[in-house]
Amino acid sequence: MQTKPIDPPGPRGLPLAGVAFQFRRDPLGLLMKAVSEYGDVVQLPLLKLPMTPLEPRHRLYIVNHPSLVRQVCMTNRAKYRTHRQLVDKLKLVLDLREGELLTSVGDEWVQRKATLQPAFSGLGMAAGKVARSASAMTERWSALPPGTVVDLEEELTILVTHVFASVFLSLDLDGDDRALAPHWRAMLNGFSRRMATPFRFLLSAPTRANRDFQAALGAVEQRLHSAIDAHCQCPHR
Repeated sequence: MQTKPIDPPGPRGLPLAGVAFQFRRDPLGLLMKAVSEYGDVVQLPLLKLPMTPLEPRHRLYIVNHPSLVRQVCMTNRAKYRTHRQLVDKLKLVLDLREGELLTSVGDEWVQRKATLQPAFSGLGMAAGKVARSASAMTERWSALPPGTVVDLEEELTILVTHVFASVFLSLDLDGDDRALAPHWRAMLNGFSRRMATPFRFLLSAPTRANRDFQAALGAVEQRLHSAIDAHCQCPHR
């Protein structure tokens, strides 16, 4: 006998809109409140027509408990569409093609994950790069005039993204690749802006923002290609 699926509990929100506007205004606060009131599996009603490419459609499910997250993302991941849905949205927003690292799914994704896994086992050796980026940040602060207000959110975002670039891409944005740093930040800001763009056609419109994003992306890609070529020509690799 087949039982009818039971929808998880959750807030009702407004007619037609659900909690979509709360989700846009304070997503973290909404998620924390929903879990505290309704438990480890919660359903949030949203707009049937998403306002941006990355927003969920119609409803959003929260899975909070670690064992349940493991079941959805690892143990029984084939039964859920979370990865495929995320990949489809990334392809749209970031203009990615099939078969790339971020757009692999199913067996192809498993194979790529197994291939890349050894590279993450030596991350303990990256402590020096992390320390260097942190030192560069504090040096910038020390050079500021007395009484200058520092935007911690912006500074820590720069720190994290510079560490990522150093550890995973071998880009020294606080040193030899300092000239690339504005392009790097413009590229990341462009990604964030594209994720919040409400209509798909705006992603390819000939606007200044899109041109600046493509220019920054091209500069970063050119530097990465030159680094890959240098690595391939190294006799000791």
